[in-house]
Parts: sequence; C-alpha cells; structure tokens
Amino acid sequence: MKRIFFILIILLTALTGNALSQNQQTSNLCLEENYSTWYTPEPMRQLEEEGIDDQLGMGRIFVPAMSDPGLEPAYTIYQNGKLVKDACPVGQSIFMDPGSYILEIGSAIASAQKAKINVTLKAGQTRIIEPTWGGLIVKIIDENRDFLREPYEIYAINDYNNSIGSKYSAEENEPGEKQETWLLIPGIYKIIKY
Repeated sequence: MKRIFFILIILLTALTGNALSQNQQTSNLCLEENYSTWYTPEPMRQLEEEGIDDQLGMGRIFVPAMSDPGLEPAYTIYQNGKLVKDACPVGQSIFMDPGSYILEIGSAIASAQKAKINVTLKAGQTRIIEPTWGGLIVKIIDENRDFLREPYEIYAINDYNNSIGSKYSAEENEPGEKQETWLLIPGIYKIIKY
C-alpha cells in the first residue's frame, strides 16, 4: 500500500481589515509584499488590468483573485437578508446600485463557515475587498512525488460534524487537470483522504 503525503500550500492566511476604498493609499492593498504568496498580481493591479470603465450611477465591487480566478469559488451578494446576485466571479468587477450589502465568500458548503464582508457602496465608488479569508491548494503525492487524483474532505479542527467540503486532488501531469483553490476563513483545518 502506497503511503500518501499531503502537500498543503497556503496561499494566504489572512489580512487585516475589511472592504477598502480604491483611493485609500495607506491600506494594506498598496503593500505589494502582502501578496507575495498569491499566484496573481496584487488587487490594485488586477483591477487596472481588468480595464473596465465605471457604469453611471453604479458602484463597483472588486473581490481580488489569489490564484487562477477560474479555480476559485464564486461569491454571493445579499441585501437586507435577500440574495441579490449569485455566482459572482472573483477577479472581476461587479456593478451594483448604491447601498449596503453583505458579501458571502468561501468554499464551504455551509453559509456559517464562509467569510461575511459588509460593504456600503456609493455611486461612482470602487470598493476593492481586502481578504479576510485565506486560500488553500491541496496536492496529494505518492512516495515518488507523483501527483495523484484522490478524494479528500476538509473539516474545521473544532467541528467534525460539519464538513467544509470534499473534492478530488488533481493529477497535474494529465492535460486539463487543474487544482482548485479553497477559500477558507482563518482557522485550523483537518484534511482526511479517503
């Protein structure tokens, strides 16, 4: 029986703060060294590279991607407890009417296990959301360091009754196989391989 090893790559544990305005020069968003573990450019540069113009009378929400945006889960936007926008991709601007919103961000199955970000948006304002969550990529290898496609499940260390979720690791040598990024609130997690 082969021994299986887990390699956990922590992209980011957490940053301090909440949603920040694009024009706040003293924020952590301006400090490039805060993003040295990301596989993407820092948030301000991601927004600049997107190159989308503002929409008249609307505000912009921008949740930066830590890795390949297509491999990170989409987030949802709520207003007054009601879902107003679903499947919002990270790394892309979302234009909304002025108002107060709650963003729900994360890979967890249960809403209670996801990051909640309060955002107040004004017309013409861009809000770059400073992450309060971390990114995790799970790679499973054998004793020869060959990548394996194996099922696994993640639990918060203090809650074995509620799974964060389960996925398969990727065999990176196979064409089209990509490793998804978990977005998790800061904490200690246990990974169980089946």
